[in-house]
Amino acid sequence: MKQPVQLSICRTCRPERSRGRGITGGWRLHDAVMERFAPWLHREGVEVVLFDCLGACGRSCTASLRAVGKVTVVLGDLDPEGAAAPLAEYAIRYARSASGHLPRQERPAPLRHAVVARLPPTST
Repeated sequence: MKQPVQLSICRTCRPERSRGRGITGGWRLHDAVMERFAPWLHREGVEVVLFDCLGACGRSCTASLRAVGKVTVVLGDLDPEGAAAPLAEYAIRYARSASGHLPRQERPAPLRHAVVARLPPTST
């Protein structure tokens, strides 16, 4: 049985150009992912959650992917309006991979340079 994957999207992320105006970019990105891709992600064992702050504010908007036994990947510089499809694709590829590490050429093109950090796998 494959391990469940958690896709966390930063709720507080605001791209620099939208600071102080309306709903955050993180909320918009989360809503777009949920509205358009939730069934596919669910089938792959990906749970999408909002998280208060991923601490990569200089690379806003941010998201992370994690699963037991896989590297945790933090992604940044995500476009709240345009990143939903590539982020869902990345999450599915991550879920299907054994280690969670996707070499740059295997990432969706808009996210090839989005990796902010890769953290070692956890056993629990």
